Parts: sequence; C-alpha cells; structure tokens
Amino acid sequence: MSRLVLLILTTVMFIELDVSAQVESKTVQNNWKISEADTHKLFFSFSNTNLIKNNEYFGKIAVGRTYFCSQLNPQLAYIPNPYMRLQGGIYFRKDFGNTTIQDIQATYTLKLHKNGYSFLFGNLEGNINHQLIEPVFSYERAIEFPNENGLQFKIDRKNLWLDTWIDWELQEYQDSPFQEHITSGLSTKITLLQPNDVFKVKLPVQMIVSHKGGQIDLDTNAIESLCNTVAGITLDMDLSKKGGLISGIRSDNYFVYYKDISPSKRHSYLSGTGVYLNLLVKSKYNISLMTSYWQGDYFMAARGGDLYSSVSKIKGKSNYLEDKRQLVLFRLSYENELLPNLWVNLRYEPYIDLINKYFDEYSYSVYFSYKKDFTLTRVNHRKYDN
Repeated sequence: MSRLVLLILTTVMFIELDVSAQVESKTVQNNWKISEADTHKLFFSFSNTNLIKNNEYFGKIAVGRTYFCSQLNPQLAYIPNPYMRLQGGIYFRKDFGNTTIQDIQATYTLKLHKNGYSFLFGNLEGNINHQLIEPVFSYERAIEFPNENGLQFKIDRKNLWLDTWIDWELQEYQDSPFQEHITSGLSTKITLLQPNDVFKVKLPVQMIVSHKGGQIDLDTNAIESLCNTVAGITLDMDLSKKGGLISGIRSDNYFVYYKDISPSKRHSYLSGTGVYLNLLVKSKYNISLMTSYWQGDYFMAARGGDLYSSVSKIKGKSNYLEDKRQLVLFRLSYENELLPNLWVNLRYEPYIDLINKYFDEYSYSVYFSYKKDFTLTRVNHRKYDN
C-alpha cells in the first residue's frame, strides 16, 4: 500500500502548500468571517476534514504512525452586529479501524473583529493558523489536538501580522491526579521592506511557552516550564505577474532557541539551539518544491515536531538522546478546490538524516476538506431608543 500511494502522489500535478512558514492552506485553516452584510444572520457552519497521514519513520527519535480518520464540526453561528460572531457546536473525530468515536468535544467561540484587530474567547483559530514553524509546533497537533481553548488576540494589517494566545489545555481540580497544562504563544511577521509589488523582506518573531503546574499539590508536583523562541528573516519574490515559468521564490531563515525555565530542572537538556532554512520555488502551473535544512543542538520543544528533537519521542525510549540533529527535508504538495468549498491536499515529505545516514521516504498525506457557512435565516431586529 505504501508504494502504491506514493506512486499516486508523485504522479499528480503539485501546487503550493507552504508548510514551513506562513501556512495559507484552505484545507487546514480556520478563519471565521464577520461582515456587515451578514449582520443578524443565523448560519449553519459546517466543517469536515477526511484524511490519511502516514509517517513510516525508522529512526530512534520520531514516532512512526498513521492517522486515518474523519473530523466533523457542525456549529450554529450568529452575527449580531458587524463586529461580533457567536458560534457553538460539537466536534467529532472518528478513526478508521475503530468502532468507537475517538474524540467528542463541545465547541464555543466569541469573536470580535474590527479594522484588522480580532479578539477570540473560547475555541481559538489555532494550530496551523498560528503560523509557527514546525520545530516548535507540530502540524500533527491539528489532528491530535484540533481544539485550542482560551484567549486570542490577532492583528492583520498591511505591514504587521500578529497572533498571541493562551491555550488552557488541561484543567486541574482539587483531587485531580495530574497538573494543569497551559500553552501560551506569540507569532508575528513584520514587513521591513517592500520597494515594489515583487519583493518583500519580512521579520518573523515567535515564542511559545509550555507550562505544567498549578497551585494545587505544589509540594508533590514539580513545576515545569519550557520556552522556545524564534527569530528570522524572509525574502519573498512574487513573480506571478511576470508571466514566466517561475511564479515565486521565497527563502525563510530562522534561528531557534530552547530554554528550560522551570524552577527545578528535570530534563536532559537545559538549553539548546537550532537553525532552520527553507527555500520554496513555485511555477505558474502551481507546481512547487520546498527544500529545508535543520540543524539542532541539544534541542527540545514541548509542542514541536518529533523529527527536530534531540530527545526521542518514542514511548519507552525517552532516555535515548542525539545531541546533534542534521536533516534535509523535501516537500511536494498539491492543493486545489475541486468543487466550491471542497478542497483536496496531497503531500509527499521525505527526509534525509545526515548524521545517521539514512533516508526515510515513506511520509505522505491526503486531505479532503469541506467548509461552508449556510444561511438559515435573518433574525428580526428592532432598535430601541434609550
């Protein structure tokens, strides 16, 4: 099956899905809309993603696993005014090969938006929407932990994009046998230079802190706080208006830092660094190829992708360490709107481990996603004078 699916993926036409920097995939993103034209409307908001993601990893660091499932999130949404959206519903995840439903959660969001500024309370526009790099935030969390809950503030202006949030992952109670888990983060892109419509220089800055603790049972449970920070520079050339074969070239270059800021240290590494370099080339036929290079030294990330860690993520092998990691990753992808609001996304993502000298070639994924707001009715509204 692996070779058959790989053959199918590599014989289709691929178009861009940039998964290393700013992710703009219609298949995996959520961005709940608010417009003046929809004021007082009640919607049925439907979101469904069907996927297979197969990572056949044979090294000692990353977990090899397959996701084959459907995600469904029907919601009711109401726009009471041009600046507010209220919505709530139920999220389901059904794994194939399992007769039970893997995950059921209630979802609720209050979103306020005006002039490029957004505030969200409840379920967040999270995961891939944060536009964090994969070494500090695994894209597989969109499958395993799709619903982030907490507070979020976003800015989307001409020269500034910013997302800052608090995700309350696990609530601790008086008799809970576990600690509370919280993740907070900042992701921003600042346009430093844009002399014309072709060339841009951007400064991405990111930070994510994962915390385990709480005020309950402080004497028996040690507090853990792990921090990752990222700074880089992006050089982007949009050649789509030139009419040539190459429609765009982009270079993303990041320096990544890890620090254990816990009061008492329990991990193998107290600090570490990484360098993450990406080159993306796109053609006018929407074919793209991205090549990435990762060099990590004593690197850890509580929410990061398995491949980039110096500490094994495989169960029972947490004592296995690779102080230095050097990887070359390749990404081909195909994304297209087959029918209105129905998106398909295919990816092939092999990599080379330069230090251990092996090639993991069987990493691919297929996504089908349908997302749409259906208008149910316009709620009658009467203005009352004070």
